[in-house]
Amino acid sequence: MEGGLDMATRKRLANRFRAEYARGTKKQKGEVLDRLVAVGMGRSTARRLLSQAVKSREEPGRGVDADRNTTRRRNVCWNGCGC
Repeated sequence: MEGGLDMATRKRLANRFRAEYARGTKKQKGEVLDRLVAVGMGRSTARRLLSQAVKSREEPGRGVDADRNTTRRRNVCWNGCGC
């Protein structure tokens, strides 16, 4: 690897700054990104890793009821079209 960071190091850095990035203002988020760029991580990579880290903590995902409703709607659609 030429002058870059390996993926494990990138993820560790993203996890370290995850909380600060999540609760920061737009300006503070930019400062976090600037720090990660200074250590050799690409800006878009840093933003993506920090956003993914934040999303995995904040969004628990769809519930069972949502899946049941989706299945129910799909069955009504398929049964109604005569397929």
